[in-house]
Amino acid sequence: MIKEANNEMMFLGNADELIHENDLLKVKECALSTTEDVLRFERREVKYDWSNISIEYYPPARLARNYADVYQEWNSYGGDEFLYNYGWADPKRKNVLPITLYHLYNMFPGNRLNKLRNDAEYLAPGDIHRVKTYETYQKSAVPLFNPPTNIYFNLPSLAKGLPYMNKYHVRECLFDKKWVEKITGINYS
Repeated sequence: MIKEANNEMMFLGNADELIHENDLLKVKECALSTTEDVLRFERREVKYDWSNISIEYYPPARLARNYADVYQEWNSYGGDEFLYNYGWADPKRKNVLPITLYHLYNMFPGNRLNKLRNDAEYLAPGDIHRVKTYETYQKSAVPLFNPPTNIYFNLPSLAKGLPYMNKYHVRECLFDKKWVEKITGINYS
């Protein structure tokens, strides 16, 4: 995907991350005005019941200057980093924009349960309590999901529509620009 980028700056987001539609112009302005090689966002977790977002944030690099040698590394240096042949841009993670990147991972029950299973599996060896936790989650079924009634008011418009659709419907809709424009109220052309 990076090899296909042809502008001076590029944005790389994960499939479970959203930027609020009110912040899109800010992102564009920052990309056009920066002299930095990478810019970071305040990635905040959306609570599993859709009622709020976390106070703490993780600052992944999401805007990067499009040099010929740029690549994205998931695991090195803590993950979510853009790297160049000359090294790691912004190793102290100082170039953080005051823009929230909403991380939706825990909002879907299947994701949440898989995370608990994976964490339990990682922690299980050599500890009897952790082994019991692991066995509990390995046998757990994905809970039935009832759409929340109290969705956090400041979520991006696109996020507010997601609880009411099954995952395949979401996947298809996100490729439909007219649907995205209708949900967000923004003209993406």
